[in-house]
Formats: sequence, C-alpha cells, structure tokens
Amino acid sequence: MLKQNTFWVIVLSVFSVLILPDLLAEGMFLDGIIYSDIARNLSIGNGTLWNLKYIETLSGPNGSNTFTGHPSPGFWIQALFFMALGDHAYTENIYSLFTCIINVFMIKLIWQTIQINSMSKKISWLPILLWIIVPVTYWSFSNNLLENTMSIFCLASIYFYIKWITKPQLIWITLSALFIILSALTKGPVGLFPLAAPLANFIASKHFSFFHFLRDQFYLLGISLVFGSSLFLYPPAANSLMTYFDVQILHSLANVSTVDSRFQLLSTLLAELWYVMLSAALIIYFVKKDQTKPEVSEKNWSNFFLILGLFASLPIMISLKQRSFYLLPSIPFFSLWIALILRPYVLALLKHKLFFETKIWTRFVPIFVMIAGITIITLRIPYENRDQLKLETVMLVGEKIGKNQLLSCSRNTYADWSLTAYFQRRYCISTDHLKLNEYYLYNKTTEMTPPLGYSSIVLETNQYSLFKK
Repeated sequence: MLKQNTFWVIVLSVFSVLILPDLLAEGMFLDGIIYSDIARNLSIGNGTLWNLKYIETLSGPNGSNTFTGHPSPGFWIQALFFMALGDHAYTENIYSLFTCIINVFMIKLIWQTIQINSMSKKISWLPILLWIIVPVTYWSFSNNLLENTMSIFCLASIYFYIKWITKPQLIWITLSALFIILSALTKGPVGLFPLAAPLANFIASKHFSFFHFLRDQFYLLGISLVFGSSLFLYPPAANSLMTYFDVQILHSLANVSTVDSRFQLLSTLLAELWYVMLSAALIIYFVKKDQTKPEVSEKNWSNFFLILGLFASLPIMISLKQRSFYLLPSIPFFSLWIALILRPYVLALLKHKLFFETKIWTRFVPIFVMIAGITIITLRIPYENRDQLKLETVMLVGEKIGKNQLLSCSRNTYADWSLTAYFQRRYCISTDHLKLNEYYLYNKTTEMTPPLGYSSIVLETNQYSLFKK
C-alpha cells in the first residue's frame, strides 16, 4: 500500500493554505480581538482569575467594569501564552494555531484508539483532512475563538471515555469528567454535551447493555458534579459563575436573537458539511470498496460519532442566538463519522495500481501539492489585513496619545465594537462616550461639531480627527 507520509504532506499543505495566510495577517473577527484583549489584560495583572477585565469603561453588573460574557477559565491558557511570549501582535495568532494543532492531535488519537483494523488505523489523516476543509473549521482557527479551546476539551473528554469503554479503569472516566467541566468552563453549558457519550454509545452499539449505560452515565455525571460543585466552595469562583449564568445565559435565552428560526442551525450545519458529504457520496458511488473485513464494532463507532455530532450541535437550537462557529466542537465528530464510512473505499483506492505501481503519488504529487501550497501562500504576500483602515486609525491615534488612556468619543464611535477592541488590544486605550477626558476622537462622518474646549491635533485620516483639551 502507498506510504501514508504522502497524504500527510497533502494534509499539511491544505492545512497551511487554509489557515496560515489569515494568521499571518493583522486583524480578526471581533470576538477574537476581545478574547485576546481579556487574556492580555489578565497576563499583565489587569483583572484576576475570576474577575476579568476588558475595557475600563465597560458597563458590567452592579456598576463594575467586570467582563461577564463568558466563564473566566476559558481565557487562562491564552493568558499564559501572553506571559510566555509577550504582548506582541501575533501572540493570539500563535495561540490559535496551537489550539488547531492540539485538535489535530486529539482527532488522530481518537482514530487510533477506537477498535478498527490495523490497516484503517494507518489512514488517520483522513478524518483530519475532512475536518480541516470544513469552512467553519479553518475560519474559526484563524480568528482566535473560544470554541477552539473548548473543542480540545470536548475531544479529550471523548478520548478518555473511549479509553474507559475499551479498558474500564476509574482514571479514564475521571479524566473524561474533568475535561467535560473544563469544556463547560470555557464556553458555558454547550460544552456539557460529552455527558451524553454513554447515551450515544447505547444508541449506537447493540453490544452495549442498558446496565453498562446506567453505570457509565452514573459515573460520568456523578464525577462531573463533584468537580463542578467543588468550584462553588470558592467564593470568587462561585460569584463569577453565578454572575455569568444570570447576565449571559438567562439574558441570551430570553432577549438575544441572531436568527429568525431555531431551525436555522440545521441549514447552517448543512452549508458547512454539504460538499464534504457530496465528495464522500461520489467516492462511494464510483469506487469499489475494499473487501478487507472490518472489525465488528466499526459500524458502531461510526454511529457513535454521528450521534455525538448531533448532540454537540442540535441543543444550540434551544436559543435564537446562533452563529456558525458555535458548531465547531461538533465538526470533528462528523468528520470521524464520514471517515469511517469512507474507510473501505479509501483503502480500495490506495490499493489500486495507479497508486502503488507508479512513482507519481509517492514522489511527484506530494512535491507538487507542497510547491502549490507554498506558491499560494507566497502570492498572497503582502497579506490583506482585515479592518485595515481601523488598524491604521488605531496606530495613528495610539502614537499620538500613548498607552493606557481614556479616549472620549461619541456613542456611535464607542459602538464601533471592533474599533474599540483594537484600541484596547494595541494600546490599552479604553474608549469612553460618557465623559470628556483629555483626548477626544471626532468622527467626521457622524458628528456635526467637536466638543467645546478642545484643540485639534494633526491626524492623517479621512474619517477621524483627534482633539486635546
């Protein structure tokens, strides 16, 4: 059979083309900027482990400027990266790349742990390839989202649960429960779906008895409750988590909507997976599958991952607050499901004489793909920065007024959330629309006149002027 290194080169090339150009550019999606702001602030002592800080003028609960949009632990690891690497423009990009690599490692580990034949274990690149080409995957890892970290914990939880299935030792299910809590502490209740792993196994496998289902569910739920409830013995943690639940969870369920229908999630999921599923269908239709007898449990594993993918995604429909990247933790499980279905067909392809009787695949194809990948990445230099005009404005203003300033502005300018986030990220500047501070950022397109008592500072932008008292 064809050496698998050939396909790892192809996967690495595809991975690089899809992710690296955006990681090498400046600017990113709003949520990713805010998360890097908070992690950076934590790393320099602005805020504590259970009392996160974003901007000084944030209107938080009880009149504080505490950030309560997500649980605190989701920012701790990224804060460690800022501590180790420093406050540089690409620190969050490096962290995002790190989370992507760990996700790849966990998918590979799960594939090699499940009970499939030795030949199938060698094509661990297949679920990774199917995972990385899903648009929401490479987009999320280019934008420093919390789902990137949560996905690691979800995969780790399922990996240790699989270890428990294959060799029941208390350490495995304890670790599985621990990573479930870490997942929930990263992005909230959506991270709890691995708790349903015993149910998914019970539905998927005819050989998994009801007794074993009850045993696994009791252990997993019970140990998770012990870990989770222990946090509430520490007052700062308890206060932080309860505030998050009241301000974010209950408020979002009752008052926040980004879609008109709860079922919008289904079309979003289909939009992410359709061409992967279509490609799989074409391979199944045109390729005669390999006749190597699979392990009896292989179909069970395929069903198990499908059900897990559904458990990870469908509960999001409870809320009308839905975004495509909320689906990220479910994508590895859908990829594992499709990869297991494709397994016999891919093995048949790899045994075809076109592959193993010629040197085209072993020598020329990986070299061609690698050169093509390098060329594509190189041709995009200089990389087009997202929000280029905003980044230039932030740089010009920051150079004029310095770091750690309160920058007054209109309500409209303050509500330009990405501009506010970039000011905080680059210069620790907090925009302020409630008070007139030393400096004022005047928006020429939305404001009639600047406030009285300010004199103009030269600022070479078409949209903004800078004033000082």
